[in-house]
Amino acid sequence: MLGRLIAGLEARGMFEDVNIILVGDHGMVGTCDRKLVFLEELAPWIELKSDWVLSMTPLLAIRPPDGVSPDEVVAKMNEGLGSGKVKNGEYLKMYLKEELPTCLHYSESYRIPPIIGLIGEGYKIEMKRSKRNECGGAHGYDNAFFSMRTIFATHGPRFSGW
Repeated sequence: MLGRLIAGLEARGMFEDVNIILVGDHGMVGTCDRKLVFLEELAPWIELKSDWVLSMTPLLAIRPPDGVSPDEVVAKMNEGLGSGKVKNGEYLKMYLKEELPTCLHYSESYRIPPIIGLIGEGYKIEMKRSKRNECGGAHGYDNAFFSMRTIFATHGPRFSGW
């Protein structure tokens, strides 16, 4: 579509007279089912109830019920993920919200649940295994990943010298 726009402007001799701004709101990365972490594989360490999980990919957000210590949930999950017995477990790291990397600017709001899991680029989190076999894309991963960058491009008389 952009090519058609430029070609049309050039055909009319207007391309150099028109200001064009291209922006995107976020990047995107491909995801496939071979890059999964299954929460059910953490059962030897902790049984996560589906109603604790508010979101899964690319950010795992967990709010355990009253009486369940977020500190213990994070410790048990990280123990299991680091055991080598959870497939792709090394790509998921659990945090208490107040211990999240400060560069994310994600721990101050009361709306953020007490437990957050950050997953590796292109990996997905599922509660349990299924027969699905799909590939797609996702955004919302750590903005330090190149794939999460977006576009800002300009052309036109208002932008000469930028």
